[in-house]
Amino acid sequence: MNLFDLVQAQQIHAAEVSAERAGNKVIGVEGRLGELESRFNRLALVTHSLWDLLKDRHGYTGEELRDWVTLTDLKDGKLDGRLRQTTAPLNCHKCNRVISRAFARCMYCDEPAAEGDIFDRVH
Repeated sequence: MNLFDLVQAQQIHAAEVSAERAGNKVIGVEGRLGELESRFNRLALVTHSLWDLLKDRHGYTGEELRDWVTLTDLKDGKLDGRLRQTTAPLNCHKCNRVISRAFARCMYCDEPAAEGDIFDRVH
């Protein structure tokens, strides 16, 4: 094996390692995308259900909804189409540690999270 072959073998190995790392990142991104799609679908379901309830039982109009969305958007001081988290963190009622709003159980003691606001699981 000459020097050229050694350099080429090293470059091929480096490219293979780089490709493997990229593949692992893709797998991680795909998993995160699946989580986000689930959260989005849950939020869309709750939002549509609330809108149907308000429209059917109370007669609200689309214009009233748009106005209310604008007021809600301005609660954080910015009209930017985003809702900032303003609620206090969830605490486990067994070990008193903070529970992520994304999970239904405490990661420290495995205690189920107390039922809270319906939106707790969509943030």
